[in-house]
Amino acid sequence: MKTSNGTTQNVGGRRKNSKRKDESVRLGEYGQDSSVDGTKQIGDASAHSSGENITRTAIAWDGHGDAGKILEEVLLLKQQFLDYVKSHQGRLEARLDESKKQEQKFLANAEGLELRLRKALVIQRTEDESDDTEEPE
Repeated sequence: MKTSNGTTQNVGGRRKNSKRKDESVRLGEYGQDSSVDGTKQIGDASAHSSGENITRTAIAWDGHGDAGKILEEVLLLKQQFLDYVKSHQGRLEARLDESKKQEQKFLANAEGLELRLRKALVIQRTEDESDDTEEPE
């Protein structure tokens, strides 16, 4: 329904029968033969699966591989990591030194401003006291 100037009007264009029949060509199931306990499952779960987690199988070294190459890789990996860590520590130490220098510079500037303010307050107090001691004429 549509309202126009306070009156209701019928709006056409709707289908009288919006229910459509199922089209068997478009309907289907995935994994039709994978039922377990009488219910249909979606996916590639095979009824013949052993239940093993094949992605997490342990690799056993039989002693016939080249242990020297493995040792070289471990040593290289260790050296690369230590190089990275030492480099990172160097950058951190440099930033710490810079931070300490900035702290000292800030404190020196703050103390200088504090000293100037104290001098200005002393001057202001002495001027105020000298104004109070003068007698009006």
